[in-house]
Amino acid sequence: MPRLPLGVYLRVTGQFDHPSAAGCRRSLPNGAANFGLPVEAPSDSVQWCQWQFVVTGWSALVGSEGRPIDPNDPQLHRQEFRPPPGMTVACAGVGMPPLTVRIDPSQPEPVWIETPGGRRSVAQFGPEFRMFLNPARVQSTTGVTLVDREVIDPDRSKPGITICPGGNLITFSIG
Repeated sequence: MPRLPLGVYLRVTGQFDHPSAAGCRRSLPNGAANFGLPVEAPSDSVQWCQWQFVVTGWSALVGSEGRPIDPNDPQLHRQEFRPPPGMTVACAGVGMPPLTVRIDPSQPEPVWIETPGGRRSVAQFGPEFRMFLNPARVQSTTGVTLVDREVIDPDRSKPGITICPGGNLITFSIG
């Protein structure tokens, strides 16, 4: 099943007591099984897993800008916090590897950022950006453009665009 998009209203299907629960053993991320978890019998792990809702499918209903999904009018994730004029905002991610812009208008999240190793981060834009088709691109009101598979250096930004990397969230604004 594809990864669930962020900031998009979804209709999900799934079930409790999923068949995979029969072989389930609780663990923590990164393979740290039993570290920090109470010691429990395998049957208790199975019971806990049976109580979890397992998503088996989803469909997008409303996109990140609050409109129905339409591949002919893709939506961008919008910057929620806009600092007041004169306020300095520090960005994380100093020393991050190059980032690859990915654009696919047919996706509920049509623009995302890929890091080396294939990890996916959310691309978030200020109101000065709009998505265009033919060719698919994100363009600012100043004319600076991001295209699919463009590689950007988060430490240097791109002339005319400020990039604020935060790991799972990469913010683009006019710079």
